[in-house]
Amino acid sequence: MRTLGKTEEVAELLRRLPYTRSPSGEEGKAGGAPGGGFTLTDWSKIARNVVSEHGPCPESTMNLYRQPTEGVYEHVPSHVVGLVSAAHFEMFLDTQLGVIYFPGWIYVPGPTAVAQDTYGPFKPAADDPHDYASTEEANDWRTGGMGLKCAWAIPEFFEMMKYHFRNLTYLPLTRVWVAEAFGEDEENARGMPAAFPIVRQIFQKHGWLDLARYQKEKCMDELDSRWEELFDH
Repeated sequence: MRTLGKTEEVAELLRRLPYTRSPSGEEGKAGGAPGGGFTLTDWSKIARNVVSEHGPCPESTMNLYRQPTEGVYEHVPSHVVGLVSAAHFEMFLDTQLGVIYFPGWIYVPGPTAVAQDTYGPFKPAADDPHDYASTEEANDWRTGGMGLKCAWAIPEFFEMMKYHFRNLTYLPLTRVWVAEAFGEDEENARGMPAAFPIVRQIFQKHGWLDLARYQKEKCMDELDSRWEELFDH
């Protein structure tokens, strides 16, 4: 990770993360999946690719490896790492502050946008990044480039994510790809696929959200078998 300009603390953390590896054929589905969404970045695979370069990586190669997790943002320091991969969709872990920044997807904002509501659940940290970070960072990824409050302490962040997964506003479409499914009432404006309610019905058919009854493999198998019917049109 030093080759990619990241600290040893970042490297040690990434060694401990449970990675999601794509079964055969899943990558293509993720790339064509509807709605805003993401897959967890497999940094172990990236590290192997870096090692295979057999020498120092040029700046262009470093940017190639980092861009899928850092997107358009230009001021991501060495102690901060991107956790997900998708176009225009970022999630950053600041290892110094113990905070996760989730500017989310710029076209279909999810929990970050919801959390701007005064009465919404799981409020982001109220601190102004301009008070503790450089102006470049504060105007960039720490606020989504739009002045958003998008930082959560790690425990609160995962409670928020669990809430949205339980309610299927984060909607797994494959074993590795999760789509944002916020605001079906604004389907035309937000481009929400009409298939999302059907996907929810499939989850409920297989026992969601009672984890004692939920049959994950059967649920994923049905989604896989109905992929073309639901999304390839």
